[in-house]
Amino acid sequence: MKIILCILFALAVTAGIVAGDEYSHKYSTFEISFVTLPGDTANVLWGDGGANNGTLNMTSDLITVNLNTGESLFVIPHNLSTWEGRDTSENNLVRLWSHDADGNLYSVPTITRLGNGDYLVTGHMMRASTYITRTFRSFDFDHDGMIDFYVLWNEDGKADTDMMNYLAANTNVFLPGA
Repeated sequence: MKIILCILFALAVTAGIVAGDEYSHKYSTFEISFVTLPGDTANVLWGDGGANNGTLNMTSDLITVNLNTGESLFVIPHNLSTWEGRDTSENNLVRLWSHDADGNLYSVPTITRLGNGDYLVTGHMMRASTYITRTFRSFDFDHDGMIDFYVLWNEDGKADTDMMNYLAANTNVFLPGA
């Protein structure tokens, strides 16, 4: 039921029925934006890529999102690398979502297919000996049924998964040339 409510919120925002605040940033290699829940605001630390000449290192640099509700989340945009499969099978979605979990220390995640063919994968895991909540959002830019890019939304502890699904479902990424 919570997943359905989250998807309805995402559709409502897309249709312009309700609106949260929008945040966006342009890096030299991609652009990212997201919308908060109505009434929520965020202080976003985008990071500048530091030694990477303004290019966010999508495997180690973090975007920090501090919400006015007290939640502090970190976001990791991610280009696929050679070890990662692009297929949208349940096994691959779970593998990408849990790739840095401590062994098999994670709950069975919830997988939701969005109306545009992208996926949300949400659950809890142990990572670096810390309990976290994670929502994985896939992107299929060319609509070939394969994953082209993904974003990981994370929060330490047991976070509100509805809120995280809303943020992930309302995340947009633009890659020049994609």
